[in-house]
Amino acid sequence: MEKNNPNRIIIHRMPLVTLSVLFLCVCATIFSQITAVIIYDRNAISCGEIWRLISCHFVHFNNAHLAYNLLAFGIAGLIIENKGYPYFKSLCFLISLSIGLVIFYFRTNMAFYGGLSGLACGSIFYFAFWGLYETKHWRIICLILIFSISLEIILEFVNGSSLLPYLGTKTFTIVPLSHLTGSIVAFIVFTLGREKQKLINQEAQKPWEVKSLTIVST
Repeated sequence: MEKNNPNRIIIHRMPLVTLSVLFLCVCATIFSQITAVIIYDRNAISCGEIWRLISCHFVHFNNAHLAYNLLAFGIAGLIIENKGYPYFKSLCFLISLSIGLVIFYFRTNMAFYGGLSGLACGSIFYFAFWGLYETKHWRIICLILIFSISLEIILEFVNGSSLLPYLGTKTFTIVPLSHLTGSIVAFIVFTLGREKQKLINQEAQKPWEVKSLTIVST
Protein backbone atom coordinates (compact mmCIF):
# COMPACT_ATOMS: atom_id res chain seq x y z
CA MET A 1 0.00 0.00 0.00
CA GLU A 2 1.33 3.42 -0.97
CA LYS A 3 1.72 5.84 1.92
CA ASN A 4 -0.29 9.04 1.49
CA ASN A 5 1.82 12.10 0.88
CA PRO A 6 0.42 15.03 2.90
CA ASN A 7 2.11 17.51 0.59
CA ARG A 8 0.06 16.27 -2.35
CA ILE A 9 -3.17 16.88 -0.43
CA ILE A 10 -2.15 20.43 0.46
CA ILE A 11 -1.20 21.25 -3.13
CA HIS A 12 -4.43 19.74 -4.42
CA ARG A 13 -6.55 21.87 -2.08
CA MET A 14 -4.56 25.06 -2.47
CA PRO A 15 -6.82 27.68 -4.16
CA LEU A 16 -4.13 28.67 -6.64
CA VAL A 17 -6.42 30.45 -9.12
CA THR A 18 -8.06 32.56 -6.42
CA LEU A 19 -4.79 33.47 -4.73
CA SER A 20 -3.17 34.32 -8.06
CA VAL A 21 -5.94 36.74 -9.01
CA LEU A 22 -5.90 38.39 -5.57
CA PHE A 23 -2.12 38.73 -5.72
CA LEU A 24 -2.24 40.39 -9.14
CA CYS A 25 -4.90 42.84 -7.95
CA VAL A 26 -2.78 43.86 -4.96
CA CYS A 27 0.32 44.25 -7.13
CA ALA A 28 -1.55 46.42 -9.62
CA THR A 29 -2.70 48.65 -6.75
CA ILE A 30 0.72 48.98 -5.15
CA PHE A 31 2.74 49.57 -8.31
CA SER A 32 1.32 52.39 -10.42
CA GLN A 33 3.65 51.46 -13.28
CA ILE A 34 1.75 48.20 -13.67
CA THR A 35 -1.61 49.97 -13.61
CA ALA A 36 -0.60 52.19 -16.53
CA VAL A 37 0.19 49.15 -18.67
CA ILE A 38 -2.81 46.93 -17.86
CA ILE A 39 -5.78 49.29 -17.31
CA TYR A 40 -8.58 49.32 -19.87
CA ASP A 41 -7.62 52.24 -22.10
CA ARG A 42 -9.85 52.47 -25.15
CA ASN A 43 -7.33 54.37 -27.25
CA ALA A 44 -4.53 51.96 -26.37
CA ILE A 45 -6.71 48.95 -27.18
CA SER A 46 -7.65 50.48 -30.51
CA CYS A 47 -3.92 50.79 -31.23
CA GLY A 48 -3.41 47.05 -30.69
CA GLU A 49 -2.85 46.62 -26.93
CA ILE A 50 -5.58 44.00 -26.70
CA TRP A 51 -4.24 42.39 -23.50
CA ARG A 52 -5.90 45.27 -21.65
CA LEU A 53 -9.29 43.66 -22.34
CA ILE A 54 -8.34 40.98 -19.80
CA SER A 55 -5.72 42.61 -17.59
CA CYS A 56 -7.94 45.61 -16.72
CA HIS A 57 -9.81 43.54 -14.13
CA PHE A 58 -6.79 43.65 -11.83
CA VAL A 59 -6.93 47.47 -11.64
CA HIS A 60 -8.89 49.27 -8.88
CA PHE A 61 -9.49 52.96 -8.34
CA ASN A 62 -9.48 53.25 -4.55
CA ASN A 63 -9.07 51.12 -1.43
CA ALA A 64 -12.80 50.54 -0.91
CA HIS A 65 -13.17 49.40 -4.52
CA LEU A 66 -10.27 46.98 -4.03
CA ALA A 67 -11.48 45.70 -0.65
CA TYR A 68 -15.02 44.91 -1.79
CA ASN A 69 -13.82 43.08 -4.88
CA LEU A 70 -11.09 41.12 -3.11
CA LEU A 71 -13.56 40.00 -0.47
CA ALA A 72 -16.28 38.99 -2.93
CA PHE A 73 -14.01 37.20 -5.38
CA GLY A 74 -11.87 35.71 -2.60
CA ILE A 75 -14.85 34.05 -0.90
CA ALA A 76 -16.37 32.87 -4.19
CA GLY A 77 -13.06 31.52 -5.45
CA LEU A 78 -12.32 29.68 -2.22
CA ILE A 79 -15.73 28.00 -2.33
CA ILE A 80 -15.31 26.99 -5.97
CA GLU A 81 -11.83 25.55 -5.50
CA ASN A 82 -12.53 23.97 -2.09
CA LYS A 83 -15.63 22.19 -3.41
CA GLY A 84 -13.87 21.21 -6.61
CA TYR A 85 -16.30 22.81 -9.02
CA PRO A 86 -14.69 22.34 -12.46
CA TYR A 87 -13.45 24.72 -15.16
CA PHE A 88 -12.68 27.64 -12.83
CA LYS A 89 -9.65 28.77 -14.82
CA SER A 90 -11.67 28.72 -18.03
CA LEU A 91 -14.46 30.62 -16.28
CA CYS A 92 -12.11 33.40 -15.15
CA PHE A 93 -10.58 33.75 -18.60
CA LEU A 94 -13.90 33.76 -20.46
CA ILE A 95 -15.57 36.22 -18.09
CA SER A 96 -12.60 38.59 -18.21
CA LEU A 97 -12.40 38.51 -22.01
CA SER A 98 -16.17 38.77 -22.49
CA ILE A 99 -16.51 41.80 -20.21
CA GLY A 100 -13.65 43.55 -21.98
CA LEU A 101 -15.15 42.90 -25.41
CA VAL A 102 -18.69 43.87 -24.36
CA ILE A 103 -17.50 47.17 -22.89
CA PHE A 104 -15.35 47.88 -25.94
CA TYR A 105 -18.18 47.33 -28.42
CA PHE A 106 -21.20 48.53 -26.44
CA ARG A 107 -19.78 51.28 -24.22
CA THR A 108 -17.95 53.25 -26.84
CA ASN A 109 -17.97 56.39 -24.68
CA MET A 110 -16.01 54.70 -21.88
CA ALA A 111 -12.34 55.65 -22.05
CA PHE A 112 -11.11 53.75 -18.98
CA TYR A 113 -12.35 50.72 -17.03
CA GLY A 114 -11.07 48.54 -14.23
CA GLY A 115 -12.22 46.29 -11.42
CA LEU A 116 -12.85 42.69 -10.46
CA SER A 117 -16.56 43.04 -9.69
CA GLY A 118 -17.76 41.45 -12.94
CA LEU A 119 -15.56 38.42 -12.36
CA ALA A 120 -16.59 38.28 -8.70
CA CYS A 121 -20.27 38.44 -9.63
CA GLY A 122 -19.89 35.69 -12.22
CA SER A 123 -17.96 33.50 -9.78
CA ILE A 124 -20.72 33.83 -7.16
CA PHE A 125 -23.33 32.82 -9.72
CA TYR A 126 -21.12 29.95 -10.86
CA PHE A 127 -20.78 28.24 -7.47
CA ALA A 128 -24.44 28.98 -6.73
CA PHE A 129 -25.52 27.18 -9.92
CA TRP A 130 -23.45 24.12 -8.98
CA GLY A 131 -24.75 24.33 -5.41
CA LEU A 132 -28.33 23.83 -6.62
CA TYR A 133 -27.47 20.15 -7.10
CA GLU A 134 -26.04 19.58 -3.62
CA THR A 135 -27.49 19.22 -0.11
CA LYS A 136 -30.75 20.91 0.84
CA HIS A 137 -29.25 23.60 3.09
CA TRP A 138 -26.61 24.54 0.52
CA ARG A 139 -29.28 24.66 -2.20
CA ILE A 140 -31.31 27.14 -0.16
CA ILE A 141 -28.27 29.36 0.39
CA CYS A 142 -27.43 29.25 -3.32
CA LEU A 143 -31.00 30.10 -4.33
CA ILE A 144 -30.94 33.12 -2.03
CA LEU A 145 -27.64 34.23 -3.54
CA ILE A 146 -28.89 33.88 -7.11
CA PHE A 147 -32.02 35.87 -6.30
CA SER A 148 -30.15 38.55 -4.33
CA ILE A 149 -27.40 39.15 -6.90
CA SER A 150 -29.93 39.16 -9.75
CA LEU A 151 -32.00 41.77 -7.90
CA GLU A 152 -28.91 43.85 -7.22
CA ILE A 153 -27.94 43.87 -10.91
CA ILE A 154 -31.44 44.97 -11.90
CA LEU A 155 -31.40 47.79 -9.34
CA GLU A 156 -27.95 48.85 -10.55
CA PHE A 157 -29.31 49.27 -14.07
CA VAL A 158 -32.31 51.21 -12.75
CA ASN A 159 -30.46 53.45 -10.28
CA GLY A 160 -27.10 53.62 -12.03
CA SER A 161 -25.25 53.09 -8.75
CA SER A 162 -24.16 50.32 -6.40
CA LEU A 163 -26.20 49.32 -3.37
CA LEU A 164 -22.99 48.87 -1.37
CA PRO A 165 -21.83 51.76 0.83
CA TYR A 166 -18.49 53.36 -0.03
CA LEU A 167 -16.42 55.28 2.49
CA GLY A 168 -14.93 58.57 1.34
CA THR A 169 -15.07 59.97 -2.18
CA LYS A 170 -16.21 57.61 -4.91
CA THR A 171 -13.72 57.95 -7.75
CA PHE A 172 -15.44 55.68 -10.28
CA THR A 173 -18.79 54.87 -11.84
CA ILE A 174 -20.32 51.43 -11.50
CA VAL A 175 -20.83 49.42 -14.71
CA PRO A 176 -23.80 47.04 -14.30
CA LEU A 177 -23.16 45.69 -17.80
CA SER A 178 -19.99 44.01 -16.54
CA HIS A 179 -21.93 42.27 -13.75
CA LEU A 180 -24.61 41.10 -16.19
CA THR A 181 -21.98 39.83 -18.63
CA GLY A 182 -20.15 37.93 -15.90
CA SER A 183 -23.40 36.31 -14.78
CA ILE A 184 -24.38 35.24 -18.30
CA VAL A 185 -20.95 33.76 -19.02
CA ALA A 186 -21.07 31.92 -15.68
CA PHE A 187 -24.41 30.36 -16.61
CA ILE A 188 -23.11 29.27 -20.03
CA VAL A 189 -19.92 27.74 -18.59
CA PHE A 190 -21.94 26.00 -15.88
CA THR A 191 -24.45 24.59 -18.39
CA LEU A 192 -21.77 23.28 -20.73
CA GLY A 193 -19.68 22.00 -17.83
CA ARG A 194 -22.58 20.13 -16.29
CA GLU A 195 -23.44 18.48 -19.59
CA LYS A 196 -19.83 17.41 -19.99
CA GLN A 197 -19.77 16.02 -16.46
CA LYS A 198 -22.92 14.04 -17.22
CA LEU A 199 -21.27 12.48 -20.26
CA ILE A 200 -18.15 11.64 -18.26
CA ASN A 201 -20.24 10.02 -15.51
CA GLN A 202 -22.25 8.03 -18.04
CA GLU A 203 -19.09 6.72 -19.66
CA ALA A 204 -17.66 5.77 -16.27
CA GLN A 205 -20.80 3.85 -15.32
CA LYS A 206 -20.96 1.81 -18.55
CA PRO A 207 -20.26 -1.89 -18.03
CA TRP A 208 -17.35 -3.35 -19.89
CA GLU A 209 -18.44 -4.30 -23.40
CA VAL A 210 -17.76 -7.97 -24.11
CA LYS A 211 -17.47 -8.86 -27.72
CA SER A 212 -19.41 -11.96 -28.67
CA LEU A 213 -17.36 -14.85 -29.97
CA THR A 214 -18.61 -16.98 -32.85
CA ILE A 215 -17.59 -20.64 -32.60
CA VAL A 216 -17.42 -22.40 -35.93
CA SER A 217 -17.39 -26.16 -35.81
CA THR A 218 -15.88 -28.18 -38.60
